[in-house]
Amino acid sequence: MRRRVINLAQFTMVQKGSHHSSCKMPRLKPRTYAFVFVAIFLFSTIFVFSKKIIPPLNSFSYLFIRSMLGTIAFTILLASMRLYPTFMAALRKGWKQLILFALAMHLFPLVLVFIATPMTTATDLTIINNLNLSFVILLNWVIQKKKPTLALVGIVSINFAGAIVIMMPLDFSTNPNLVGDLVMLLAVFFGAFFPIFNKKLAQDANPFVLAYAINLFPFLALIPINLAWPGQIGTITALQPLGWFFITWIGVGVSAFAYSLGNLAYKDEGMTPELYSILTTLIPVGGIIWDVALFGTAMTIFRIMGAALVIGSVILAQVVETHVKTKEKATVIDPPSLLFFNDDEKENYKKRETG
Repeated sequence: MRRRVINLAQFTMVQKGSHHSSCKMPRLKPRTYAFVFVAIFLFSTIFVFSKKIIPPLNSFSYLFIRSMLGTIAFTILLASMRLYPTFMAALRKGWKQLILFALAMHLFPLVLVFIATPMTTATDLTIINNLNLSFVILLNWVIQKKKPTLALVGIVSINFAGAIVIMMPLDFSTNPNLVGDLVMLLAVFFGAFFPIFNKKLAQDANPFVLAYAINLFPFLALIPINLAWPGQIGTITALQPLGWFFITWIGVGVSAFAYSLGNLAYKDEGMTPELYSILTTLIPVGGIIWDVALFGTAMTIFRIMGAALVIGSVILAQVVETHVKTKEKATVIDPPSLLFFNDDEKENYKKRETG
């Protein structure tokens, strides 16, 4: 979403048995579709609405307000759900991991994302964000020694080809968006470490507790930066009502509400991580539509071709058979949603998958 708090374009490779998931579309309840498509609508606005307030805000003041609003929203949510004891228990068990998770794996990539925001178009940001799929696959190969299948190698190639096309022409003198595109590419690369090095933490933690942590700790870390930075507080207080609307929309509507809707969708027995990820490939499509409508961004042939390649590769990653034919195990793509299941939800998912 989030990106988002939770960026829904992030994928991780996990080990699974040799069971093959069905590609048949399951029957979902009408309210499940409502949850998913409202979440998609909210997530699709993140880059285009961010461009409405960056500038006058910069990356640090923007993320300060956004994390503050997310912290307030989740403080109320955790209080209403009586989850504060769970949060304190998670802190006692692994506060170092939670802080590392929130700052290094979440805040730092977002700082780069919103440094890139004023330097390129929302369309480019939206499409390049989907390169996370390729970076996670490659980092799993290099770091975790999880060799991808031939099908995944092909998907990664299509994914990268789309990014190169959308950044063309690759000439700083003729392409004013190229610097921003490259900074965004760097942000997506660092964001790919998020699922790889924090999979166990994400699996063990309550999803709302984890979401609270990745709002609270960045908020606390950004307080001294914004106080020490000349003019930051003045810029924040001078933000116009429309600007506050956009950042509240992102901080509460996207970071809190959309994330919660995604979790509600998984209460439907027919909803699987694979299906959810296929549906959320509509997020970049929505982002492009918002960008054209609000900013009049021209849909050049490069952007159309690049978008088709990148979005197509993400869809292929969910529907193509990706089991590695080895003696002991297979490697498949699962979206990050599975990482945030609690124990009961993970057990129910496994039962549905194995029949």
